[in-house]
Amino acid sequence: MLRTRSCGNSISPAIPFRRQTPRVSEQLVSMGRRPITAFHHDARRLPDGNLIVLANVEQVLNNVQGAGLVDVLGDMIVVLDRNLKVVWAWDAFDHLDITRLAVQKETCTVAGGGCPPFYLATTANDWLHGNSVQLTPDGNLLYSSRHQDWLIKILYSNGTGSGRVLWRLGKDGDFTFSSGDPYPWFSHQHDANFDNSDPTKLLVFDNGNTRYATDSNAHSRGQAIQLDEQNHVATLLLNADLGAYSLALGSAALLPNGNYHFELGWLNGLGGTPSVSRAVEVTPSGDIAYEMQDQTPVYRSFRMQSLYVP
Repeated sequence: MLRTRSCGNSISPAIPFRRQTPRVSEQLVSMGRRPITAFHHDARRLPDGNLIVLANVEQVLNNVQGAGLVDVLGDMIVVLDRNLKVVWAWDAFDHLDITRLAVQKETCTVAGGGCPPFYLATTANDWLHGNSVQLTPDGNLLYSSRHQDWLIKILYSNGTGSGRVLWRLGKDGDFTFSSGDPYPWFSHQHDANFDNSDPTKLLVFDNGNTRYATDSNAHSRGQAIQLDEQNHVATLLLNADLGAYSLALGSAALLPNGNYHFELGWLNGLGGTPSVSRAVEVTPSGDIAYEMQDQTPVYRSFRMQSLYVP
């Protein structure tokens, strides 16, 4: 059984979450932090009952990401308790290199597709475009920045960490790749997550936008990566060609039978046909074992045994 989550920029838990944005911003400002403009892409319940969410931050920079004043969109990771009180926050503007532009120099326009609300200009640099955040098995955070082509590990220490960047995985990051592939790096990736049964194994859906920009025959890939965090070496365990190019959206998961589930979330329609999505199961050797296509883009999908078993 497949459960899907459609694409969009807002999350909707039981509490009307959009209405909480100004209240959370008020708390952040009182703590000496920047306000947020919206929640987007990801919200997860942590083992201690707190909620971790991604939010948008907007800042006008002078002669940093362009000549003169440029509006730049960043990300904030916010941890809220059961009463939606801010208990921890991480602001990318304070921890990442603001001079490093988005890999493909993406920008946003007001009310543009795929962009969160922003208010300080009519166009903005979409610097990071974070799309997932996960608690790692060692109590830190794994944050995916689509427009940097990076996965970033952040010192969280189960709520007591400083937010220091521990490493950046991706091209021009902190790891070397042990692989015979001419371009092993993921790009514009989605749904990065550690396998909780093996904290050295990382799963990621490689959309492949950066490869596709120079090779229109490039396909999206499903990857399983063995990480040696001490020596900063990454080894590809799986680098499955999924048979098509998904320009955005997507999922990555390990299945109980040892196979992998990947979602190609947005396949462009051909000849005037609408965009579709495709769920693909592959074996550990990369062979496709199952495919299912849906007539709509899908942000993430989840394989379930039934409606009654998570």
